[in-house]
Amino acid sequence: MKLAKNKKIFVSIPAWEDPDLINTIKDCIEKANSPENIIFGLSIKYKNEPDFSFLLNKIHILRESDYENSPGIIQIRDKIRSLVTDETFFLGIDAHTRFEQD
Repeated sequence: MKLAKNKKIFVSIPAWEDPDLINTIKDCIEKANSPENIIFGLSIKYKNEPDFSFLLNKIHILRESDYENSPGIIQIRDKIRSLVTDETFFLGIDAHTRFEQD
């Protein structure tokens, strides 16, 4: 599916110590027809946070630091949805997802 240049997609990803998160994000960008239209919303919990600097201003992050009393996945996904701004489309995925081209 090809998106119009002004149509953005918000990709929601919760990740707790998932070693495949960066690979998932890069795969999404590499296989997208219009990677400039992708905005990532993450809820993360890492002792050693991955480097997201390659995303520049294409990312919103919620950081979970309480390992003992963290909310459940439904609440986390809801928190990520609150980061949506002007994106036309919403895609919720896991931190270990692979994509087809375009």
